[in-house]
Amino acid sequence: MAALVMENRTLNMPASVDSVPAKGNAEDHVSNSTWASRKALQIVENTKQIVGVEMLIANQAIALTQAALQTPKLGVDTQIAFDWLQKRLPTATGDDHYTHDDIAESRKWLESDALLLAVAQTTQS
Repeated sequence: MAALVMENRTLNMPASVDSVPAKGNAEDHVSNSTWASRKALQIVENTKQIVGVEMLIANQAIALTQAALQTPKLGVDTQIAFDWLQKRLPTATGDDHYTHDDIAESRKWLESDALLLAVAQTTQS
């Protein structure tokens, strides 16, 4: 995830710094909108991946530390989100766990707002 954060930092540089004169210096404007749009889209995609992984790490960390911390009290919405995630991706406690599919699921939940909607529905009822 650190590599994606670093990529986002690089992509975050304004597209205008890449402007170069054209037509023998007669024109110094260049349309950067396409490049800026492509960079913004990549930043969004990278951020979805980062947030999806962070969500999985937080879920795993809470589950693995609950016994040692004597079941810490989570906020209402955090508890709902934790329970929702645990039903779909129980904590991996055995040998090495291949996380590619878990990350793909997490990202799908982010893109569909499934987790957000589950928390909102539970909170409103």
